[in-house]
Amino acid sequence: MTTAGPVALAFAPNGNLWIANYGAAGNGSDGNVQIVKPSGVVVATFADPKVIGGWGQAYNGGFGGKSAFFTVNITTGTVARINIVPPAVAGGPPTFTFDQITSNLGFTPTSPGGTPVGPLGLVHTADDMLYIAEGATNSIIAIPNSTTATSQSAGTVVYKDGALNQPAGMTLNPLNGDLIIAN
Repeated sequence: MTTAGPVALAFAPNGNLWIANYGAAGNGSDGNVQIVKPSGVVVATFADPKVIGGWGQAYNGGFGGKSAFFTVNITTGTVARINIVPPAVAGGPPTFTFDQITSNLGFTPTSPGGTPVGPLGLVHTADDMLYIAEGATNSIIAIPNSTTATSQSAGTVVYKDGALNQPAGMTLNPLNGDLIIAN
């Protein structure tokens, strides 16, 4: 694999691993998103300006028959959707399009220790809501209709401060639907 700074991982239904890669430069400018087969072969590397500085990753579960991955571009504090477009010819490779679905969510260049602080933990739910753990503002932000959104949104803050202290990781408890957040 050629990743220089993998930060977040998500699996596709076909077993491919999607990697949000911060890059080796230390500022996200040379980051990307990579797709890696289970054998370790890199299938694709995306360096579109919307997805450089990879800092978070989530799959939409094929919501509404449309497959997409979400990733954070930490250099801008934004979230992009990588749309997987089915092949035009049966058995051919898919193509990909990129949509920025959020405005800057509160990115702060670095924490006191030199680590970027901003949106990181991403969770997509069955109702097409994308939840984002935003470390710079100590908040959890919800983006509705994340698979089909055609314009940028600042989202809705669903929780702020309280027990949050630069939240980074987040997952969904499958037993009760609670978001579990790591500071």
